[in-house]
Amino acid sequence: MEDGLLAALSAGVGLLEEALRSVVAAAVVGIEMCGALVIVAEVIRTIYYFIRGFFGAKSLHMSRLRMQLGQSMVMGLEFQVAADILKTALSPEWNDILLLAALIALRTVLNYLLEREIEHLNLEWIPGLAPGKPGKKA
Repeated sequence: MEDGLLAALSAGVGLLEEALRSVVAAAVVGIEMCGALVIVAEVIRTIYYFIRGFFGAKSLHMSRLRMQLGQSMVMGLEFQVAADILKTALSPEWNDILLLAALIALRTVLNYLLEREIEHLNLEWIPGLAPGKPGKKA
């Protein structure tokens, strides 16, 4: 009787584990799509405003466009890192873990550089902090 109960529990745990793997795999795809969508949507928006400003419909604020694009790239990369972490949770083999570590390191460096650029662009557009810039306090 105990063997039958143990076998039933083991089968139930196996089914639950398989269901969890399916849910996480679907979540990974959704999260990756969200990250790509954030980046693609902002690229399209940036191109639109660049062209609109280039042809004089409105004044072109290149630094602002770059800052917003950079912020979206940072957010998109965060989604991609989250998806990579979940992928590794599905198959935690050493090769996958090392690949995840390398991807996270690369994306962290890229994220750091993008955030520094965004910070620099923010300083250019904060009144009083960037003397000599157009439209800013001296």
